[in-house]
Amino acid sequence: MRTQQAKYITDEKGHKKAVILDIKYYEKLLHALEEIEDKKAFASVTKEKSIPYSDIETRLKKDNLL
Repeated sequence: MRTQQAKYITDEKGHKKAVILDIKYYEKLLHALEEIEDKKAFASVTKEKSIPYSDIETRLKKDNLL
């Protein structure tokens, strides 16, 4: 992703309060952030211990849910 020239909105003291970005760049930025979040979520889920299907089936039958 290439860098984008940002435009800033400042208050009367010159402090940056908001930013203006090209909409296409903003949408690409959001997409990239979503990709990162998805990868983090996938990594955390794959680290969890899985439960064998047979154990789940046994539990469901025991609770009369299957």
